[in-house]
Amino acid sequence: MLAAVESNFQATLRDDFVDRMVAELQKLQDKYGILAVRLHDGGDLYSQSYIQKCVEIAKRLPYLVFFCFTKSLHLDLAPLEQLPNFVLIKSFGGLDDDKINTSTDNYAVVAADVNEAKRRASLVGGEVCPPELLGLKLSGPNRGVWCGIKCTLCMQKDKQIKVFFVQENDGWNGVPPEAIERIKALDRHGLLKPENSVQQRRLDDFRRKYVAKGGVSP
Repeated sequence: MLAAVESNFQATLRDDFVDRMVAELQKLQDKYGILAVRLHDGGDLYSQSYIQKCVEIAKRLPYLVFFCFTKSLHLDLAPLEQLPNFVLIKSFGGLDDDKINTSTDNYAVVAADVNEAKRRASLVGGEVCPPELLGLKLSGPNRGVWCGIKCTLCMQKDKQIKVFFVQENDGWNGVPPEAIERIKALDRHGLLKPENSVQQRRLDDFRRKYVAKGGVSP
């Protein structure tokens, strides 16, 4: 897994990254008729130059809708938000939650359990995810037909998105439960060594949520 993450990161640094991604997405659109693309199933926007590359990709593929969840609120996200085919959703739980305007911004919240997610969503007219809450399964045949087909909430540009994830389900929008103790152990032994400010922010965020509070935060 770490090798794949590192490989993906290195790919984004290449001078031809934009061209390669545009070509690959065009192939997928031709073959499967895809209409939307989510950035980062795991990961985030890590620099301003990377954001600009994402902008260029979206501009060159105007017939696709791009959407992304992010905690990188210290970066200038306006270039992405201003695109007609890009939906940016700001995630609570990072170091810059105070920069999220719940009156105007798209936002995502991780709740402690199903009841909490439903309660908080009902207070603001939001939606609850994942689809298990509606009797479907995340694994198996339903996984591939839910997001983007049965539900397009996070791909809508013309409305404010307020989505509440359930943390107990596969670490949605957070750290997978099975990885928390492993990361904490590595940190205790001094084996996590951030190489730049972005990695340091991620480690600080992890410590704040999972170490300082003594467990998984809602």
